Amino acid sequence: MAWKKKEKELSEKEALMQARIDLAPCWYRSSPLLAAVEVEGVMEVFPLEPSFSQSHWMLCFADPTTLSGQVALQLAAQWNHRYSSHSYRTVCIQEVDFPIQRERAFLEKISEEFKLIFPLALDRDHALAKGFSLKSDALGAPYPRFVFWSKGSVVWNMGLDTPFQEIEMRIQSFLRNLDHGLPLPDAWNPEVPFPREGLSVDFGKKFWNVSKELQTQLKIETIGSWQQTDECFRTQDPDAKVTFYSPDPCVAILAKSVSETIGESRLQIDVNDAAVYETLSAGELRFDDSGEGSLGIETFRLYRLVQGLPADLRKVTLRFPTAKRVPVGIFSLRFYTL
Repeated sequence: MAWKKKEKELSEKEALMQARIDLAPCWYRSSPLLAAVEVEGVMEVFPLEPSFSQSHWMLCFADPTTLSGQVALQLAAQWNHRYSSHSYRTVCIQEVDFPIQRERAFLEKISEEFKLIFPLALDRDHALAKGFSLKSDALGAPYPRFVFWSKGSVVWNMGLDTPFQEIEMRIQSFLRNLDHGLPLPDAWNPEVPFPREGLSVDFGKKFWNVSKELQTQLKIETIGSWQQTDECFRTQDPDAKVTFYSPDPCVAILAKSVSETIGESRLQIDVNDAAVYETLSAGELRFDDSGEGSLGIETFRLYRLVQGLPADLRKVTLRFPTAKRVPVGIFSLRFYTL
């Protein structure tokens, strides 16, 4: 989301107007509020709207295709509901990892899925994260991250390694310093299980960067006819399978239907070569009368498959029986612990 000045020297007013135009496709529910500009080799952040400098903003940097990112979105939405009447505003800035996430339509889908009513922005090239010193070229983005900005400067930033209640108490402490008699609600104690994310494996061209050690540990095997693209493995073979050994008790998959028409592709799951027990479902599986567990793959999102796998039940097989009618693409496997 870095904005570059045009060759012609622009006035400050013209530059702000041009930045709003250039960055508009990266924002949803708002005109562009911020721009990251490289100044003498350093990325700096500049407000584009006067309103941004007049309020207190919680900037939630999150990747909604990760479990921790989804928790961050839930927290941001709840805090926005609790404090928006006190000049407290929220914007979610989303990391872009896959080409499919680079479109504004992705923001619209996330906003609808998580019932978000505040602005969302795409950080396509991590420019805003770099502008807030959250990411360097040598380090991965430490998402999710909460950055509290007030009237032109950063007050603090925290990650989900900080207890939820402590982050909210920092919000309340800041607001009470402005108005000592401000009536605020008791700190929210969310019953949100925070996942401890473990390994993840991306398919597509990144799959071949998986180390031999990791390949040996997971024993990933694709069976049947698969087509590799830059961002995923896709199949329309109803006999296609993916098998692997999960290193953690919980498994999720980032996937979508790749049918040219709208449709749902079925994913069936076995554990240790038998139908998965209903007690191991992460909540999204549906079970038929025969005890077969499956779910529908449609939009690009993270699907939670199983949780609580015992150490001796870690062989997982994914099958795609309707792939001939509705092809499916798998982008990433995510392993985690609750």
